[in-house]
Amino acid sequence: MKILRFLGLMVLIQGGGAFFNIFILGERIEGYVGLMSSLGGTTATVFPLLISTLVLIYYLFSPKLSTKALIMLSLFLFSGFLVGYSSGKRGIYFIIPIILTVTLIMALPKLKKTGYFNRKISGLALAGSLIFPLMIFGIMNSKGLNYTLSGNESASEVISRSITYADGYENATDQYGNTTGRSNTTLRILENTLSDPLLFFIGYGFGATKEEATLKSLGFVYGIVGFTRDLISGGVFLSLLTIVILGRVIYVNKSIKTDVTTIVRRAILIIFLYIHLFYSSDFTVSIKINLIVIIIMALLNSPVHHMILIDLLKTRKFIKQ
Repeated sequence: MKILRFLGLMVLIQGGGAFFNIFILGERIEGYVGLMSSLGGTTATVFPLLISTLVLIYYLFSPKLSTKALIMLSLFLFSGFLVGYSSGKRGIYFIIPIILTVTLIMALPKLKKTGYFNRKISGLALAGSLIFPLMIFGIMNSKGLNYTLSGNESASEVISRSITYADGYENATDQYGNTTGRSNTTLRILENTLSDPLLFFIGYGFGATKEEATLKSLGFVYGIVGFTRDLISGGVFLSLLTIVILGRVIYVNKSIKTDVTTIVRRAILIIFLYIHLFYSSDFTVSIKINLIVIIIMALLNSPVHHMILIDLLKTRKFIKQ
């Protein structure tokens, strides 16, 4: 519990750091992820994604939330949003709604068995109506997404134009034909992997993705995600091994199985797969996200913590006494 409380404190501190960056320094810099420095800015998307997903699950499966608990959940959400917003991340307006929707769909069959299903759905509708204006505000104040906006568009027009921008961004190329978007860079690396036995079996070595010679030979400038970084570094077998190892850490359970713990496992596995396959290498290069995930997985999956987990679930009324 001390470790979990410490994690909660660290989440709030990141929100405080983002608040300082925005309102005191007056800066929104991609590499400033709360109080976490980052070579890129992808952590500023993955961090709020993970936090908001855990907050959603906690809310859905809590039979009754005290005022204090609601305030804390709101602070966690706000801290996550501030981190993403202060770093100027555009992905938070697309990836987070998608993953939260998938998580909700997974949870609905289990929630329908409870006596508080209608109350939770009503609460989500209210929360959504409050959060939606923040999303529109964020889109209209994010570089790139707001380039074609005059400020007089309706909410639907803002969303439509941001989706159009995101699609072009994902599939962009430069004047020399090198790919600069994640989608077309992934396709190009896959094509090169299938046609180059050296790349397929052993890759070009760790750090190769930062070498100019590698970028030129493979024809990309930007857009590396987790598994394509692994492909270039160590080939297909390393790429598959990484997914298997992290998948087992997240999903192999030797402890109690409940509705809420099952949804947490599934949601974190989906987050890992989505981020690793389509967005960034945060799960394999940066330890920031894994530090959160590994503590949660040890609590949920390890037989050593079986009784602690049961006591925690009973205290929070996730399972009956």
